[in-house]
Amino acid sequence: MRSILNGLPKSVQAPIRKLWHKINVVVVPRRKLAIFAPSQYYRALIQDKCIDCVIDVGANEGQFAEFMREEVGYEGQLVSFEPVSATYATLQSKAATDGKWDTIRAALGDETGSATINIAMSNVFSSFLPVSSDDLYHSLSKPVATEEVPVRRLDSFSEKVGGFKHILLKTDTQGFDLAVLRGAQGLLDRIEAIQVELSVVPVYDGMPAWRDVLQELEDRGYVLSNMLPISMHHLNTIEFDCIVVKKSPTAPGEHYLYEDILLRRRRGLRMSF
Repeated sequence: MRSILNGLPKSVQAPIRKLWHKINVVVVPRRKLAIFAPSQYYRALIQDKCIDCVIDVGANEGQFAEFMREEVGYEGQLVSFEPVSATYATLQSKAATDGKWDTIRAALGDETGSATINIAMSNVFSSFLPVSSDDLYHSLSKPVATEEVPVRRLDSFSEKVGGFKHILLKTDTQGFDLAVLRGAQGLLDRIEAIQVELSVVPVYDGMPAWRDVLQELEDRGYVLSNMLPISMHHLNTIEFDCIVVKKSPTAPGEHYLYEDILLRRRRGLRMSF
């Protein structure tokens, strides 16, 4: 709705907003249909968990950070990690004008050192792991070059997030996410929620099964909050974003429906947006 109104004079925007609110209508541009529900969910997550820092691992060119800023309306601290030098240069240029967006050129894992990453035709598929023989994404995921990149543990960057107490960790590292989680051990007491990309159909050889990743998250005190499909084949999910939150005690009658989030109904939620 905001993107539609932004092109109109301010004197026109106010009465249109008032009318839409009065008749209980939400206008979503067709190009944003796929991100409408996720953006509403993330707004609720940010507010309910009082998130004051978002750590973006495997940031690529900053797509998730831009989503958080532009669609979710998150105004807090962002810390983005991206190891591939050319991709990092794009990420860094995007963050340059945002005083609350730090970027670090590094891959994250469970050990400090360096490793060779396979740079794919489409850089979102760059990975430490070899592409599966199923070749689900055809030429997009095939390596065109390699690069030696630094690898660090996330908890070794505690100075970057020292003043923040409620962290959302997003990790999208093309099959390397368990190593990222294990390298975040020293920060887990402050990580309220984790988003991890999971594959139902393995995209890379040697990547952990999605159930194993979920089990490890559960063992560390997190429970499932949301599952958002990314790609499909004849409606069979290939990959999905999984969001988990720290387990909290339940109380009788303390519940709400998912549609309460989408429709911004408060009923037990801290939702002031």
